Amino acid sequence: MDDTKIDELEKEAFENDAEYPYTYAADFIRLILGYEASSLGTKLKISRSDAGRLIKHFAKAFGADRAALLTALAEYYRQNEKEIIKDAQAKYFQESFDGEVKS
Repeated sequence: MDDTKIDELEKEAFENDAEYPYTYAADFIRLILGYEASSLGTKLKISRSDAGRLIKHFAKAFGADRAALLTALAEYYRQNEKEIIKDAQAKYFQESFDGEVKS
């Protein structure tokens, strides 16, 4: 099976997921904002609900269709998930050990 067919099947699986696109889009936003330490360990800085509100306001500010924005964010996250998670984790560890993030 070629890569194009695998990509199509993977995309179809995501689109048939009841959490797509909202959860994927929200998690993408949450990962961009990063992790923080809490009394229970490490957690993402904002909730999915907070991320959803940000997306709603971004769509309004840009005059974009909210569903289209959710889908675009979810697709970007789906295609780049490993790199996005790796970057968020690296940022957290750098902040934890250095106390600051170097761009």
